[in-house]
Amino acid sequence: MEWLGGCLCGDLRYRVSGEPYWVGHCHCVMCQKISGAPFTTGAMFARDGFEWTNGKPAYYQSSEIAKRGFCPRCSSHLTWENEKELGIFAGSLDQPEDIKPISHIWTSEMRSWVKLDDGLPRNQGEEEPGS
Repeated sequence: MEWLGGCLCGDLRYRVSGEPYWVGHCHCVMCQKISGAPFTTGAMFARDGFEWTNGKPAYYQSSEIAKRGFCPRCSSHLTWENEKELGIFAGSLDQPEDIKPISHIWTSEMRSWVKLDDGLPRNQGEEEPGS
């Protein structure tokens, strides 16, 4: 499978091949701050299936283990990356409806006014892919 996506202004475009090995909703404070939303939805892929097809992102080193890629023009946040894996923010996909979340992570940091009724498993912290 091939997934295509990009930023709001169109300066950055990407392609990722293969199936995501995890798709879900992250409620961590970093995701809340970077998105301005109560949680983000992302899909994790192997790094070797990803390529920028137009433009180059700017990066923010958000922790010791990961950086986040965003458009230097419109500030759309597109990726979460480390040496082994790469996450795509689902809202940046051209066809986000094709992504099917399987769980919620970092619900220990979930806002009290967020009410979930989707039946997906919840994890208080980080979830290991495939669990």
